[in-house]
Amino acid sequence: MQPLPSMSNERLLLAQEVAQVEQWWKVRISSRTTSGAHEVSKCPRFARVKRPYTAADVVAKRGTIPIQYPSNIQGQKLWSLLSEHAGRRTVSHTYGA
Repeated sequence: MQPLPSMSNERLLLAQEVAQVEQWWKVRISSRTTSGAHEVSKCPRFARVKRPYTAADVVAKRGTIPIQYPSNIQGQKLWSLLSEHAGRRTVSHTYGA
């Protein structure tokens, strides 16, 4: 059985998780809007997503068991395929139909 983390260790772990979420979002926080939301620049896949919350908000609400979603893997594959076709200006004829 592992010992419980100390308070300073918990803060370090929280800071590391927040950094991971920000890296995943590829976030550069530029300013706060009047509604309190952050204006951020995002990766192309999530360019139109508006996040009225911070990475720290997301991490603070997570549970202790990390979850991997199969739909995330499929979404990444589809985004890659569509981006590749868009770059080459070609079409994709079927998606399993």
